[in-house]
Amino acid sequence: EAKALPVAEVPQVQKPNLIKSKQSSNDPKAQIGQVTLSDCLACSGCVTSAETVLLQEQSIEEFMKRTEAARLTVVSISPEARTSLAAYTQEDPSLTMRKAAEGLRRLGANYVLDSSAAEAVALLEGKAEFVERFKASGGSSSSS
Repeated sequence: EAKALPVAEVPQVQKPNLIKSKQSSNDPKAQIGQVTLSDCLACSGCVTSAETVLLQEQSIEEFMKRTEAARLTVVSISPEARTSLAAYTQEDPSLTMRKAAEGLRRLGANYVLDSSAAEAVALLEGKAEFVERFKASGGSSSSS
């Protein structure tokens, strides 16, 4: 059974507001939403109301609720997210990964994985499949 941590031990993270708004010159009641190119490129999807719902579903409260309901909780952290967190905390990416993994385990995650290992396996499997198909098609690996 997972123990609930006191609120003081859980770091509170401010949810980003990627949409900057300004007043419309045509309609005084309307606002125009703007997103910078860097925010757009850093985002995993379109910054719309659906993105707002997605951000709301990625809270500590939602994570805790899901870990309590699940038999097994596995969290994967991408190299990009790890590097971004490391830059923000001004720490080494491997230290950041260890700290994030420890924090997520204290919150109820059974496993915290670095998704770069899965990416490497996928690339190796893709290479093996390509070589197998290339040889089956009568291709030659030597050049003339």
